[in-house]
Amino acid sequence: MDTSKLIQVNGIVINSIDYKESSKIIKVFTEELGLVSILIRGAKRPNSKFQNISSLYCQASYEIIRSKDDLFYLDDAKVINLNEDLRKDIKRIYCVQVMVDLINKTILEGEAHKDLYNMLKKAVSFANSIDNLVVLLSMYIIKYLALIGYKPSLQTCIVCGKRLEDKMGFSRVYGGVTCIDHEIPYDLINSADQKYLGWLLYTRFDDIDQCIEKDKARQLKFLEYLENFACQTLDINSSKAFQSFRKFIN
Repeated sequence: MDTSKLIQVNGIVINSIDYKESSKIIKVFTEELGLVSILIRGAKRPNSKFQNISSLYCQASYEIIRSKDDLFYLDDAKVINLNEDLRKDIKRIYCVQVMVDLINKTILEGEAHKDLYNMLKKAVSFANSIDNLVVLLSMYIIKYLALIGYKPSLQTCIVCGKRLEDKMGFSRVYGGVTCIDHEIPYDLINSADQKYLGWLLYTRFDDIDQCIEKDKARQLKFLEYLENFACQTLDINSSKAFQSFRKFIN
């Protein structure tokens, strides 16, 4: 084989479908190329060395070849992290699927998004082990919006620029906090709400155990709010995975 045609990428499997009798096509969110579809010949055979590679949420290093129709063919691959513990818990599966659905609905194939890839890799790793999936998913959604250009304004009024520290609104249409006397649609929030949203946006996943909002019901309320905010901002439908996650998390 002409190794000069090989492309090496690191990625996470976000979808896997059967193809013909023995093969699979996996959609992989890669660090180098963004979303790509990769055909794995013989992946369904019992003795295939690529069975794990096609597993949902598997993180691996892939050697691929691009075809004329922009489909990629797998030449070789090495597992980095199977994330198999994640797939043993339905709540964790739905949590990660919500993250993946955002990518599927907003990112075109072939567009590289290194920061998004690194964030997804980190979030999937945490979804394997932490207990507070509600806060993890909230952090992911608000950070995702910021990375793709919809960072909400949380300190100053989105209309007049006034710094807000007490009673205020949050406008999902305008994407930030607002004075309550402006004639725009908003949801009433207070300074504690504002602080929590800022914490979700700017805190690292590594510090998730230091969450400043201790009330579980309010954590869930803000998760639902952020999911609605993302759907409205990105003009997408609510993820079915989110509805399932919502049922299992109670």
